[in-house]
This record gives sequence, C-alpha cells and structure tokens, in this order.
Amino acid sequence: MPRTSKKYFDKKTKEEIWKSLFEALQKIKGGNDVERIMDRLLSGDEKMMLEKRLAILSLLKEGVSIREISRRLSVTRRTITFLRSGFKQRSSGKGR
Repeated sequence: MPRTSKKYFDKKTKEEIWKSLFEALQKIKGGNDVERIMDRLLSGDEKMMLEKRLAILSLLKEGVSIREISRRLSVTRRTITFLRSGFKQRSSGKGR
C-alpha cells in the first residue's frame, strides 16, 4: 500500500481542507457525481484501501472474527483493531 509523507498540516489548514470536501459532498445531486469525485480524488490503491476498510467494518458488524477478516482480506490485525476501536469511540461520542 502507498505511504504518505509525515508532513502534517496546521490545524486551520486541515479544517479548511475537510470543510471544502464536506461542502462539495453536500452539493452532490446523484450517484454519478459521487463516482466522478471519487475517481478524481482517489488513486486505484487508495480506492482499494477504502474498499478494504469498508469491508472490514461490514464483516465486524456481521460478527466475523479478526483472524478471519485478516485472512479473507489480506489485512493486518492491527488495521482491523484500529478500525474497530475507532468506530466504538465514535459511536460512544468520544471521537471527533
């Protein structure tokens, strides 16, 4: 999978970037627009990573074990537990 630079944005820039994305997404009228934005925004590898993360969440919801998810999707257990704990925190109100 691709690696990103460790250079981080300052808080204000980061907030502006996310605000811009969310505003663009809110203006979307149909599925074709979503596909077009995703095609322009994400590389093939990034789409695959997103697909795997969404599949992990779906499989966790179905009660599939971490070991089985790791085997099926060829992802690390660390990635699975990261996603699982992140969604537990957000659903309990502790996240962002």
